Amino acid sequence: MHRLIKLGCAKADMQSIIKCKVVAKEKLFERLSLLQAKGYAVQLFDADAVIDRLHLNAAYENALRTFDEGTNISRSVAVEMLLFAAFTTQIGEAVKLAGFRDGSAVLFSADEKGAKLLGKLVIPEGELGSGKNSAAIKRYGMGKIAPEKIDLEILTRMAESRLGP
Repeated sequence: MHRLIKLGCAKADMQSIIKCKVVAKEKLFERLSLLQAKGYAVQLFDADAVIDRLHLNAAYENALRTFDEGTNISRSVAVEMLLFAAFTTQIGEAVKLAGFRDGSAVLFSADEKGAKLLGKLVIPEGELGSGKNSAAIKRYGMGKIAPEKIDLEILTRMAESRLGP
């Protein structure tokens, strides 16, 4: 099933999730802001905050759903996605938990040309691996959860983050 989204005219199954190094951080943030303002769903995450592909794909799908339902907290899919990836409704907290820091990063784009949109501001280092990132698992306090239950925990925490206290 292909669901055409308005933002960036990308199909929901064409996401690009790559590891990358940031070359010019300040210029990159400017470019990301411009792309997001034009409707592109492009977001940069701290590499140590991304558990696996499901983590970002679920955050993206949940972000799209909030716009479809009119329950979004932010004005952009990219920021909404950051909120879901960090399992919170607070933008400042999401930036601290999952937002890009100096060093390695993971770039998510709703279409296959995410790295091309950012030009020489990032150096792609390949697709995100298929394993689970232990640093991210620890960051979100999931260290004691059985490895085979991590994906279920990701989905559960994303759902619970919008239920409120």
